Amino acid sequence: MKKLLKLVGLLLLTIFLGACQAQNAATPSNQTAATSSSVSESSSSSTTSASNQTTPSSSYSSSDISNAAPSTVLDGTYVLERFDEVKTLTIKDGTGQLETKEYDGEIDIDPVKVNADKQIILIGDDMKTYQLDGNQLTLTEGDGDQDIYTKQ
Repeated sequence: MKKLLKLVGLLLLTIFLGACQAQNAATPSNQTAATSSSVSESSSSSTTSASNQTTPSSSYSSSDISNAAPSTVLDGTYVLERFDEVKTLTIKDGTGQLETKEYDGEIDIDPVKVNADKQIILIGDDMKTYQLDGNQLTLTEGDGDQDIYTKQ
């Protein structure tokens, strides 16, 4: 079930990114296209809608990550503990991994890439903006949800 939800989420993200790229191609280069996605999922149906609201990661694409020069700004290990899981984010020279350990024993590992110039981070297929404040790393999703990691 969890893998099915991940696949549905990945499919919706791919559709959304394709729409964003098409919209960016139709927008003059001196303007920024801003969209947000609202996704509602259930076991029997899923819907996606877009509106003209500014979100942290909506104006970025995966090429922003792949074209980025390596950076050591975020080098280190960051931890986020939740009631049902522990996430360990390890970054070195702009790349790394996110290891998610659930208390039931399941472990997921996602690749990580960082673009320090644009302050964006790609975790698996999820693009987020980040802000480093002392030993706290705040990752913000396109819908505004935030995760705060602590540097170890």
